This record gives sequence, C-alpha cells and structure tokens, in this order.
Amino acid sequence: MTADHRDTPSSESHADSVAGPGPISPTKLLEHISRAQRDFILDGDAREVFCRLLDDILDSTASEYGFIGETELGVDGRPELRTWAITNIAWTDELAQWFEKNNPNGLVFDNMETLFGAVLTEGRPVIANDPGTDGRRGGLPEGHPPLLAFLGLPFLLGGEVVGMVGLANRVGGYSSELVEKLEPFTATCVSLIGALRAGRERDMANSERRQRMAETTAVLESVADAVVVVDELGVIRTYNRAAETTFGYAAKEAIGHRITLLMPDELTPPPDVLADHDRLRRYVEGGVQPFLGMRQEVFARRKDGTVFPMELSVSEVVSPDATMFVGTCRDLTSSHLAATELQMYAGTIEATPDFVGVGTADGTVLAINEAGRRLIGFPLDEPIVNLQIGDVHTDASRRLVVEVGLPTALRQGSWSGETEFRRPSGGVIPMSQVIMVSRDAHGHPRYVSTIARDITEAKEVERLKSEFVSTVSHELRTPLTSIRGSLGLLTGGVAGQLPDQAASMIQLALSSTERLIRLVNDILDLEKAETQRLGFEMRQLRPGELVNATIDAIAGLSEEADVAVVVEGLDRPVANAPFLGDIDRLVQLLVNLIGNAIKFSPPGDTVTVSLSVTPDGTLRISVSDNGCGIDGTHLETIFEPFRQVDSSDRRRVGGTGLGLAIVRAIAEGHHGSVTVRSTIGVGSTFTVRLPTIDPRESDDHEAAAARPDTRPHASP
Repeated sequence: MTADHRDTPSSESHADSVAGPGPISPTKLLEHISRAQRDFILDGDAREVFCRLLDDILDSTASEYGFIGETELGVDGRPELRTWAITNIAWTDELAQWFEKNNPNGLVFDNMETLFGAVLTEGRPVIANDPGTDGRRGGLPEGHPPLLAFLGLPFLLGGEVVGMVGLANRVGGYSSELVEKLEPFTATCVSLIGALRAGRERDMANSERRQRMAETTAVLESVADAVVVVDELGVIRTYNRAAETTFGYAAKEAIGHRITLLMPDELTPPPDVLADHDRLRRYVEGGVQPFLGMRQEVFARRKDGTVFPMELSVSEVVSPDATMFVGTCRDLTSSHLAATELQMYAGTIEATPDFVGVGTADGTVLAINEAGRRLIGFPLDEPIVNLQIGDVHTDASRRLVVEVGLPTALRQGSWSGETEFRRPSGGVIPMSQVIMVSRDAHGHPRYVSTIARDITEAKEVERLKSEFVSTVSHELRTPLTSIRGSLGLLTGGVAGQLPDQAASMIQLALSSTERLIRLVNDILDLEKAETQRLGFEMRQLRPGELVNATIDAIAGLSEEADVAVVVEGLDRPVANAPFLGDIDRLVQLLVNLIGNAIKFSPPGDTVTVSLSVTPDGTLRISVSDNGCGIDGTHLETIFEPFRQVDSSDRRRVGGTGLGLAIVRAIAEGHHGSVTVRSTIGVGSTFTVRLPTIDPRESDDHEAAAARPDTRPHASP
C-alpha cells in the first residue's frame, strides 16, 4: 500500500512577519550528527538512527513534522520514496492503525506531482513558505493538518538523488541560509544511505554467489560421472556424490588429500595427468600442456583396495584467485568385463540365431552378435558407437524397455516381455525379449545383457490357433444348440410319453449336450480373453447390486445342492461403494466362484460371500466354503486353463477346468485380481479385488469408463 499524501495547504499563508525560532546551533547539530554516526556503526539499526536524526532536526529547526526517506524504483520503473523515519500525524483512528502497521517497513509515496516530488525530480532544495500559491503543490486529504511552510532537501550521491528530508511548518518559514546550515546533516544522511546501499549490494552479490555455488553443486551432484576438482598442487577441493560411489571414499575423507589417494603413482601409466604435480606446476608457469581436453584411460584404486580402469578427461578453470583442474572420471570396469566375458562366450553367442546384446547399466550398447546385427540391419564390420538399447525398438517398445524393462532388471535382476524391433526395410519384428543384469562383488551393476527372439512365426501360429478354436467352437455350438432343443422337446413330451428307459437315455443325452455347450462357451470366452477381445460394457455399479444379481442367478443351484449362500456386508457402506464394471461379466465371475463353492460343499452347509473395502479404496469380494480344500502345491496353477485338482471330489463334480481361468481374465480385464487361500479339510476362500471410484468422480462414470487405464489397479 502506498501513501498518496498531497502537500497543498489551505489558502492561509505563512507570513514572514511572524516571529521565528532562534538560530540553529552548529555545535548542537554536530553533536546530533556524531551520535547518529556512532549509533549507526555500533548498533546498525538504520531505522532507529534515522528516527533519532529526524527528531533532532525537527527540534533544531523548530519544525512541526517531517520525514526522511530513500528513493527506489517502483514496479513500473518510476521513482518512489520510502520513508526511513516520519512523524505520525494521523488524524483518524483508521489512519493511525494503518500507520502503526506499515511504518515499520517504511511508507511509500509515489505521487511525484507534489512539493516533495519536485525535490526528487529536480534534485535541488525546494522552499515553499506559501505552499498554497506554489505551482508545484499537490493537495491535502480531507482532515489533514495544515501545511504552512515546507522545506525539502535532496540527498545527492554521485549526482543521483538517493533520498531526501522534508520539514514542515517552521514558524517564520525556511530560508537559503537554513539550507546551508543543514548541509552537514544532509551530508550525513547521504553517507548513511550510501553505506546502506553498499551493504545491500554486497549482500546481493553474496547471495548471487551462494546461488551460483548452490546451482553448481546441484549440477555436480546430478551428473552420473565422478567429478574431482584439484588445485595446481594436486589437492582435492571438490568431490561429488558420484565420486563417492565410484571411489568408495566419502567427500569428507577425500577433500584436502592429494589425488594420489585415488590414483596412486604406481597404478597410473604415464602421463599421470592429475598425480603428476610437476607437470601441473610447469603448465601453470608456462601455459603449455597437451593433455587438457583429451580422454585417456588410467587406473584408480577404490577405498577397499580394488583397482579398476577409468576414463579420465581434464579441463582447466582459471579464476583470479587460483587455477583449478576438473577431472571427469568414468568407471570402465563394466565395459572391460563385458568385453572380456563377451570374448569368452563369443563362439556360443555368435552361433545362436537370436539377437544377443551387451551394454552398460544406462542402456548404452557395447556389443551385438552377428545374428543380431543382421536382424536390425547393422553393418557387421562397423564399430558400435553411441547406440542405445532403445534405438533398435519401435517407439512404443522403446518406452517399454527404457521406462519398465531396464529399471525392473536393475531392481530385480531380470525382466522379460514382448517387444518390437524395427525391420531394416521398414515394418516391425515381434520379439520375445529378456534383459538380465550382472553385478560385481559389491552389488554394483557391471553390465546388462539382452536376448531377443523373433516370434513372427509363433505369432502366426497363435493367430491360426485362435482362428481354428473360434471356428470349431462356433461350428460346434450351432448343431449342439439344435440337438439340445430337440432333446428338450422330447423330454417335454412332444413325441408322447416315452418309455422309462428311453426317457432316461434322453435325459442323459440332454445333460451331456448341455455340458458340451458350456465347454464350447468357456473355450470361446477363454480364447477372447487370450486375444484381449473379451469385450466389456463398463458402467457404474454398486457391490450390493452385483451380489444380489449373482444370488438370483445361482438360486437354483444352491437349492438343488441344499447349500445356503450368506452375504455379509450388504448392510454396510461398502455395499454402495461405486466402481466401474460390466455387470454381465462380473456376474459370470461370481457365479463361477460361488458355483464352485457350492459344488464342493456338503449338503446342509453354508457358502459365505463377504464385501469389504481396503484403506486404499480397493473393493474386496470374498467367497468362502467349508469344503475339502485345495492342496498347496496346486494353488499356483489353479487359475491356468484346463487345470483341475486330481481328486475324487473334483472328478465327482466334474467341470471343464476353464472356469477359474475365465474368472482371472474377467478380474484382470477390470484392472483387478483374484487370489485364493485354502487348507485341506477346512475349506477355501477366493478373493476378487476391484478398484473403486473416487466419490468425487462417481457422477462422471462414462468419462471414467472411457479411460480405464487411468484408474488405480486393485492392490494385491
């Protein structure tokens, strides 16, 4: 907030005939000045010093009120005046409160169309003993005390107006003689403001220097290579975090020691760029040195005593204070080991028809076998330079390898997945790729190897298999549906009453036909899931709605088996937790799980369906039975197609072995998961986890369904 105080008084003039105050005492003025200078030096509180100076000058000149201020540039680039000291002449309670709040930081005056503005813009004293008739006057706000006389003295430093003092209402007015007598006062104010500005400039320079140092440190700490800075005597002055990792010494252990701590003379073949102190001295004295800017291979020693090869590049930094040498060091251990081990296995690698590549942990390719070069169209006789592992992939696969594959391999030791390479003539090659990481004795990644196999033929076989399964299944379903209809009509009496033996055989044929139809339908669903064509019509659902629909669908089987189905959680908030799903597919999932639980439960028993939500917002639907349980050796494979636990109970109830595979496909298609816990003789619990919707987004389920990949996946 700025003060827009104008300085025009009422029309009342301040007559010179009024008896004025006595003359200013030079001795007293010098006492005031000396005290101000002493206080400024000892105390350093500029605002207190200026406030006392203002009180002293008001007293010495017998002025009623005034201010001392410093000029500064406003946000619009125009000059403003910020007060160091000002008399409190607030004439309302509101203004008094504003003054008390803002005065500690100085009040800002930005209206230059005033008497004090004339002082700042003209750079010379302004005397107005009749302000009401002065053409440079501004105006006074309503209620402001009258301005009867005004004196403004500029503070000039090197020809620049750096501030001013303004005095008002001296009885008898102001004169040129008074201005001359106040010159020691204005000179003192100029000195104080000059000292303050010099201090601020030093602070700003120091702040900028600290900022530059912080930025430089941040850059050094962010680079992957070790950076070691030494002086002309070979003493380590700077040592970044990567150097700590490379050499094993903490910064506090290395800084202040000679570079021979890291590169002993007996290890480094000449010329030893950093350890050769005499060469460095000769360079400083004569300015001739051939090694600067060159990359060369040297040897270094880690804190644990291991010796390793290192690529070294040295640059010079000259400052007014000293000459420094910046060494950028890259550990070549991985490259050497990769090259050595590649030579050991060269025969095997070159004989394989698969793509085999070896690189560093950052994805830089060091070597590719002959089959790999032919696959990607890389010349057999050219050295591999500046090639990254992602460069041989399509754009989508590059992101997969760089953002998922490499990080996973570095974290877990290996990664596998399907990727695509670029064909030399255009197009893509589907690949099955494995990335593996080899580590040294300290656990540091030595190199990364990758093996990729062209699966074009396998993809074609898979496509033909899918088409065959789909065609056969469709060709079977049509006649089977017709057969089931005919058998149903016969059992319904369309051909009259059948003999008991014939009716029994017809019923057996009908049951077998229905079982075969279920098998065909399951095969079709599984084939769609494997080819990611298991369509979903997503909409916003509630767990209670899903479970009730499932109970209705399973009612006949439950009644026939004399097994009750109990649902827990329908009376809790979880029953209304919104989530996105395909109601038909999810009912199919739960019918499979509850149906299995009923099949393996003895008559009179109970199957329990439980609803809950985890703290991270995952919906859990659990189906528990008290049946025979599942052996732990089968739990890993129970969700695979055509897998059935081999026991008399399983053979008794039958089944295609596809139900749980379809359950998993539906759950994963909803960005969820399914797991099982089971104990022989106690029972089993299957748990489906599905992500719920944030309540703030529940009304926008169509938009959420349109971007399913953005939804959180259910936690395991």
